[in-house]
Amino acid sequence: NFGIDFSFLKGRIGGTIDVYTSKTKDLLLSMSVPSLSGYPSMMANIGQTKNKGIEVTINALPVMTKDFMWNSNLNFAWQKDEIVELANGKEDDINNAWFIGESIAVHYGYEADGLWQESDAAEMAKFNENGQKFTAGSVKPVDQNGDYKIDADDRVILGNKNPRLTAGWTNSLSWKGIELTLELQGRFKYMISTGGEGQLGMYQQREISYWRPDNTGADWQKPVYSQAGGDPYAGLLGFKDASFIKIRNLSLGYNFDKSICQAIGINGAKLYIQGKNLGMLYSSIDFMDLDTGATFFNRGFTVGLQVEF
Repeated sequence: NFGIDFSFLKGRIGGTIDVYTSKTKDLLLSMSVPSLSGYPSMMANIGQTKNKGIEVTINALPVMTKDFMWNSNLNFAWQKDEIVELANGKEDDINNAWFIGESIAVHYGYEADGLWQESDAAEMAKFNENGQKFTAGSVKPVDQNGDYKIDADDRVILGNKNPRLTAGWTNSLSWKGIELTLELQGRFKYMISTGGEGQLGMYQQREISYWRPDNTGADWQKPVYSQAGGDPYAGLLGFKDASFIKIRNLSLGYNFDKSICQAIGINGAKLYIQGKNLGMLYSSIDFMDLDTGATFFNRGFTVGLQVEF
C-alpha cells in the first residue's frame, strides 16, 4: 500500500491518496460438490485472489467567514478483484461461476441480442429445427459458437456484480445558528439482473413497451401464454448496466442562542429535521432503487430536538 497525505492553502484543502495491491491465499468459500455425497456444497480453502485499487479523500473548506462556513468532503474508490487460482489450479469452476482472471462475483449466462423480427424468419427456422420455438417478438439469445443451438456452450460472462467505482460527497453549510447538511452516495460500473418482464398475465406489473406487430422496436418481448412460464429467455433482457447517485441524507437544523439556553438551565439545544434516502439524482434504471435492489425506496424522515445539559 502506498499513501500520500496532502494539505494546501493553510489546511483549507487537504486529503489522502492510497494505492494498493494485495494477494490472498487459502480462501474459505462455499464449493459445490457431487450430490451423491449427500450435501450440495461444502466449505473449503480453495484458492487465491488478488486485488488492486485506489482510494482518494479530499477535504475542503471553500468558504469561511464570520457567520458563514462551508465544509466539503469528497471520496471515491476504484477496486478490481481477480481470481488467480481455484481448487483445480488455473481451471475455471463453471458450476460456481468462478473464472480465472475474472472477478469473484459475475453474472454468467446467455447474452441477449434484442428481439427476433419477421425479417429473421429464415434464421429462426434454423434454430427451430434444433428444438427452439422462436417467433417474431421472442427474445433473441446469442449463439456464441454458431451451431444454431442454444445450450451450455453459449454461456458467457455478462458483467460484474460488484461496483468497480464507489463515491461519496458530503457538504455541510452553517450560517449563524442554521446548519444544512447534504450527503450524496454513488456506485458505478457494474451489472444488475432485474429479472426481466415475464408478462404472464397473472400479476400486476409496471407499464412497459412490449413487442407487437405495430411496435417492433419495443424494449421487451411479446407476451407468450401458449407455453408455461412464457418466453424462456425473457430474463435475459433484465441484465442492465447499473450506476446511480443517491441523496443519502439531507438535514436542516437550528441551534438556539446560548443565552436563551442558559436562561432555561441547559447548555444548548438544536431543533432539526432529517430526510434519509430521499431519491436518485441519477440512475441508469428508472424503476428500481439500485441501492437496495428493490422497486421501492427506503425513504425515512426524522424530526427531533437535541438538548445538552
